[in-house]
Amino acid sequence: MKRFFLIAIMLICALTVMTACNDVHTHKYSDKWTNDETYHWHKCEGCEEITGKTAHNYGDDDICVDCKYKKGSSVTPDDHEHSMIKHEAKEATEEQAGNSLYYECKGCGKYFSDREGKNEIEDKESVIIPKKEHEHTMQKHEAKDATCTKDGNIEYYECTKCKNLYLDEEGNEATDKESVTKPSTGHTESEIWEHDDTYHWHNCEICGTIINKSVTLHNYGEDGLCNECGCKRVSKGLAFTFNTNNDSYTITGMGTCNDAEIVIPDTYKSKLVTGIGNNAFKNHGNITSVEISNNITSIGVDAFSGCGSLMGIEIPSSVTSIGNNAFSGCNGLLTIEVDAENENYFGENNCLIEKATQTLILGCRNSRIPSSVKSIGAFAFYGCDSLLDIEIPISVTSIGDSAFGGCGSLTSIEIPISVTSIEDRAFGGCPIEEAKIPTLAIGSIPKSDLKTVIITSGDSIGDHAFEACRNLTSIDISSSVSSIGVRAFSGCGKLQTVTIADDSKLTNIGERAFYECGSLSSIKIPSEVTSIGDSAFYN
Repeated sequence: MKRFFLIAIMLICALTVMTACNDVHTHKYSDKWTNDETYHWHKCEGCEEITGKTAHNYGDDDICVDCKYKKGSSVTPDDHEHSMIKHEAKEATEEQAGNSLYYECKGCGKYFSDREGKNEIEDKESVIIPKKEHEHTMQKHEAKDATCTKDGNIEYYECTKCKNLYLDEEGNEATDKESVTKPSTGHTESEIWEHDDTYHWHNCEICGTIINKSVTLHNYGEDGLCNECGCKRVSKGLAFTFNTNNDSYTITGMGTCNDAEIVIPDTYKSKLVTGIGNNAFKNHGNITSVEISNNITSIGVDAFSGCGSLMGIEIPSSVTSIGNNAFSGCNGLLTIEVDAENENYFGENNCLIEKATQTLILGCRNSRIPSSVKSIGAFAFYGCDSLLDIEIPISVTSIGDSAFGGCGSLTSIEIPISVTSIEDRAFGGCPIEEAKIPTLAIGSIPKSDLKTVIITSGDSIGDHAFEACRNLTSIDISSSVSSIGVRAFSGCGKLQTVTIADDSKLTNIGERAFYECGSLSSIKIPSEVTSIGDSAFYN
């Protein structure tokens, strides 16, 4: 029995050996790589045998150049189910590359041309579409000169896409910013001084900018002139008001200024001073001179009236308007001048005359009225105490209110027959003793000092014309007078001589015309007189 079992065991072993020998095969290794995080290899397709196991050989993109394993990614079995990411086709531009449509497996990182993963794209670079060749879009920069503070440039072109610079529109000749730039020139300091009330400085000859390093305080000498720039010291402390309509200032008064010699500043708080306001210096009797800057355009009503110590006035070319009575009562005036460039006023023989109307608006003791004057304006000589005599030319046709009012030394006057209009107070307050006048001027002549009168024209000596002229001694009546009014010379106790022209047209002598003229001893009455009123010569 034992022998039987022993034989059976020996047969089984022999059969096993024979079977094993029949299973021996030749390995067929796959072309595909199998990998883990460190190695890659080829595996036998019929068994688990492997060959060619080597470490990964990474390129710059961290992808193994042999098996395409991406460094750090999880290892996916060859038979895994792909999880695809679709990469849409994208057109290439000048700025960036494009790509064709492809799919990428999130698991194995392989590229495929189809969603199912059947057609692998082994050359991943093949999906890349290179950038398009750059085409310039040029912007032309015109040539520009450099200034004192800003760079200029030559003509050049700039591509708005790539921002590169070129000398030609085609983009063939490249350049750079430094090459096309003309550096700023810097300021060129003028030798001429500019100034305001406080400082003087030099401007740039080219752009006019103030050169800061040259700004210094005035250094005045005893003559009131700056020793460096030569400008005159201006009056400090004057009062100003701001003009919102033209962004300037107007002087409104003396303020805290006590100067006798007023110098109007060009500017105040860096703004132009353009006006002298109404009443600004009125009745400031200590003012002896005033220098008006060439920025002043207007001088207000009564601006300097009553400035009795003011000795001279010069109107600059800038002045376009002068208010009524602006200089009335300035009885110390000796000179009146107007800049020859002034378009609205002119000066002649110490007279200030408005061009448009030929009206004399200001005179003084040394005035001689030009023959071009047509009108003597209101208050033109008002308060001129030192005016001794004045000759009114035949060109004058009107004399305004108080034109010679208060001229305390004017004792004689001759008014030409050309005058057709005269205000009653034209000579108010004048101690006139001798008058040669037309009949229309009788009412404007003060009578208290009148001694001699010559009537040169007019057809009537009105009622009460010379009544109670107690110093009147002589009257000469023009041939043109045809009527002597009621009480025309009544109460003229010193009247001694009445001369009526031989060819007189006198026809009427009014009631009490020469009443109580006790010194009148005789009068020659023309033959043409047809009417003599009651008590015409009663004494």
